[in-house]
Amino acid sequence: MQARSGVPDFRFDHLLGLDACDAFTVTLAEISGQPVPPAIERQRAQLQDAMVDTHFMTGSLRIGLAADPDLLVALGQFLAGVGGEIVTAVASTRAEVLADLPAACVCIGDLEDLECAARAQRAQIIVANSHAAPSAQRLQVPLLRAGFPLYDWVGGYARTWAGYRGARQALFDIANLFLGSHHDIPVHRSIYRVGDDGDAPPRAPSDAGLVHH
Repeated sequence: MQARSGVPDFRFDHLLGLDACDAFTVTLAEISGQPVPPAIERQRAQLQDAMVDTHFMTGSLRIGLAADPDLLVALGQFLAGVGGEIVTAVASTRAEVLADLPAACVCIGDLEDLECAARAQRAQIIVANSHAAPSAQRLQVPLLRAGFPLYDWVGGYARTWAGYRGARQALFDIANLFLGSHHDIPVHRSIYRVGDDGDAPPRAPSDAGLVHH
């Protein structure tokens, strides 16, 4: 189209994450000759706040991804940008854009390949469509539903992923999934503890709460 019309074009692989949204926003500002609106600046600041709030959950998080190539690259770049490690990446078909995926290896396969690789690489979370739910259950890791179909997530089709707000919500979703599946370290009971059974909580007297006359 650019060759036929002579009109310059600007291309963006996706609009998920701080870097991608910044590139899009700056381009629009340069084309229009107008400053970035305060509302957009505020959304950017809110995303930065979310990145700080969730970095303990997303930093070094071992992630298994499965999606079509364009979505796979968008998710991979976004998650790597917040400190995640893409330990498993499965694409449905070959595409040149996969060269931009921040992963050591990309497998062209299906969800069975995802499950096997995620188990071998000790993935801590799976990002894929609803068909990956049984695999995530067998792996005992949370599933962030993304892509198509989303038949077991009411309203999933209406969720916004693009823009600063979409990225912020994705961070919140990942952090909450991580916290919901986190197992606390058992309370340490000293071998030198004396008295009642350390594993049993203190018991109130059988007549506690009764008024004696």
